[in-house]
Amino acid sequence: MKTGLNRKGVTLVELMIAGSLLVVAGLVFLSSFSTIARAIRHSKMQSLSVVPLAVQKMEALKQLPYSRLAVTTAAAQAQESGLGGFSYDIAVYPPETIASGGVGYSRRVYVEKVRDTGVALSSVSYAEADTGAKRITVYIVWQENNKWHKYSLSGLYANSDVAAADSTVSGFVTTGNIWPLSGVRVEVAQNPDLYAFSNALGFYQLKATEGFYTLKAGRDGYYSQYSPVITLSQDQTTTQNFNLAAMSFGTVKGDVWLASGPVISMVMAGTSNNTEVVELYNPTTAPMTINADTLRLLYQKSNSTSLAEVSLTYRTNILPAQGYYLISNASTVQYGYYGVSADAVYSNSDLIAKNTTGGIGIRNPASSGYYDRVAWRTSSHNSSAPSALTEGTAVTVSGGLGDREQLVRLTYPGSLNTTSGRAYDTDNNSLNFYASHSMNYAVKNSADIQAALAGVPAYGAAVSANDGLSSAVQAEVSYVSGAYPKASFSLTPVSTGTWTVSISSDLYFATVSSVTVSANATVYIPNAVTAPAWPYGGVYSVRLVSTTENGFISGRVCNVYEAPLQDITVTAGENAARTDSAGRYLLAAPAGLATVIANAADVAGYKDYYATVSSQGVTVSTGQITGDVDFSISIVGHIAGRVTSNGVDPISGVAVTAVSNGLESGYALTNQAGYFTMQNLSSGTYAVEPQLDSSETASPESVAANVYTAGATVWTATFTVSNTMCAIKGTVREGGAAVPDGALIVISTVSLAAGPPVNDAALRGGGTVYYADSTRPDGTYSVTVRGSDSEITYYVYAFRNGARRAQAVTMTEAAAVTADFDF
Repeated sequence: MKTGLNRKGVTLVELMIAGSLLVVAGLVFLSSFSTIARAIRHSKMQSLSVVPLAVQKMEALKQLPYSRLAVTTAAAQAQESGLGGFSYDIAVYPPETIASGGVGYSRRVYVEKVRDTGVALSSVSYAEADTGAKRITVYIVWQENNKWHKYSLSGLYANSDVAAADSTVSGFVTTGNIWPLSGVRVEVAQNPDLYAFSNALGFYQLKATEGFYTLKAGRDGYYSQYSPVITLSQDQTTTQNFNLAAMSFGTVKGDVWLASGPVISMVMAGTSNNTEVVELYNPTTAPMTINADTLRLLYQKSNSTSLAEVSLTYRTNILPAQGYYLISNASTVQYGYYGVSADAVYSNSDLIAKNTTGGIGIRNPASSGYYDRVAWRTSSHNSSAPSALTEGTAVTVSGGLGDREQLVRLTYPGSLNTTSGRAYDTDNNSLNFYASHSMNYAVKNSADIQAALAGVPAYGAAVSANDGLSSAVQAEVSYVSGAYPKASFSLTPVSTGTWTVSISSDLYFATVSSVTVSANATVYIPNAVTAPAWPYGGVYSVRLVSTTENGFISGRVCNVYEAPLQDITVTAGENAARTDSAGRYLLAAPAGLATVIANAADVAGYKDYYATVSSQGVTVSTGQITGDVDFSISIVGHIAGRVTSNGVDPISGVAVTAVSNGLESGYALTNQAGYFTMQNLSSGTYAVEPQLDSSETASPESVAANVYTAGATVWTATFTVSNTMCAIKGTVREGGAAVPDGALIVISTVSLAAGPPVNDAALRGGGTVYYADSTRPDGTYSVTVRGSDSEITYYVYAFRNGARRAQAVTMTEAAAVTADFDF
């Protein structure tokens, strides 16, 4: 008999146990397969939908100009369970709902400022100054199998043109180390766009990036001051004070003379041996050739005799610069123990009228005009002197010229010395010559050289200095001993320091350098230390001997009420002058056509409370003064403001206009810091507004600015610019189900009478804007359109299989509206 251990087959219990094991194994396998399938599907969703949605948004945001990428200022905290919470923008970039593959996704954005600490990027409050870098994070949130999922993508958007203005420099500006000084412009020397003005307390403050800088503080009427190199550190405030010295000034005075040609320096009647003398002097710095083609000698004894020419024999043909030339009827003129050789001789023995009236003249054969003339008379009756040879009033000589008596030209107004050139010439014989009744003054020839102290008074000569404070003046007549005229100038105010003074008249000019001006003092030029130095100790004579190619422009600058304006800078090219107390100016300029500008904004002395005006096509002639170039300039103020993306972050390059009475009167671009300033606006009320793309809006949209105070800067507002692009979304269904094969969506601000508009030249050239899109495979669509500060109505059309549906939707800039359609 066999036991049960040897039997074949299984019992029912064993079958039941085995079946249970197989069921458990199968369940385990099915569970594992389901988990794997879910993981594959989740991964596939990320690959096909989630990642592209995030990348698409990231790239779109980075296509914006850096300054137009708004930093999140209004955020919400994610409430979905299991996501750990995160912040996202709810104002500028609100959440978007996107359907793809049967799943609804929420796309959210967060933009923040970041700073590189050297170890990592740290977040910075949106209220801080721009750091030059922004971090964008795009979140995609969706729900699957009753569980929330999140995918995030971060990217850095840096602007190499903007560094973080997170350093501050501030301080006080004073004068005299005590008194606060307002209106001082303090600027970064390395970047003048970074500046600030001191207020009524003298306080200023400006922002800059960290680094090493030099500051410049300046205001009209004060010497500019530069700071030492200062170090600005991140998030730190550096103090830099300034003390500006008021410009001190003095006065420069002197006399101006012209030296245009030879003069008669002496006439001497016959000596006991009937020797006569006509002596010439050359006051110029160039020698002159003497012959029959360049100089003729004429004489007349009285009005009853004829004017006659003297035939000369030339023994010397050169009249030296600042030298003499002797003409005589004897080859040698005896003066004391000395014999002086004549340079030219004539044979007449009684050319010089003795004991009667007479006259001598030297004439230029080329022009038939006289170089010089002198006549004398025996009484006070001028009619007895030869009129053809008289300049002004003839010299009165009691009884006429006698033996050894001389007429000697003065060396200086009212005086005659033996060491200087006989050159004083006012075209008046009675004032220019001294009658000596004996042979007291040596006769000179071409071997004698003497520097001239005087010449022809240069009335009207233009005098200017390069100090930057003074304005050109003209030399005017003054008198020595109340009778002898000269041309004198007084140039003031001339800033303290050492300068060069330029003097011009007609075709001639001179410069005097090393002119040192002290405060509240008068310096006369030329003097012992100027270049050139004075010609004679204590004689302050400037002689114009060099030729010039410049001319001059004169005029007057007044306000709109015809009151003169003093210290207004007037320019012509690189030349500048300032108006005097009568509003008059005299300005040197190259010959030709010139543009004259009053109160030019780019030169020293600019008055920011007056307008800048110009006159074009002014003709300047060499050595001449073009007069009556007058200006009437109005009082002006300035308008300032700022443009930002969120009240803090600047937007550069935005055009801002000021409109008055329908006309654009002011224009400016925002700088790197977002600030703008419109200069030179006449008094009045202006509408100030940024000029933006139609997809943008500003808050406030426009600001009224009242300009009524001269030179004042009117602050308007900080304009906050936001993007007004909005979305119109929806789903197209047919029979209650989303259409899978698409529909055409057309949106416009005008209604359509029939089907979709034809895309032709008329449509493209018209003023109506159309938006178009097609539905996605799930029947949804989303079209971005422009919003508005106020409500705007869009007409939304869906076209499918020859049929159409229409809706009108109303939206504003912050809206996202839905328009669903059923066919």
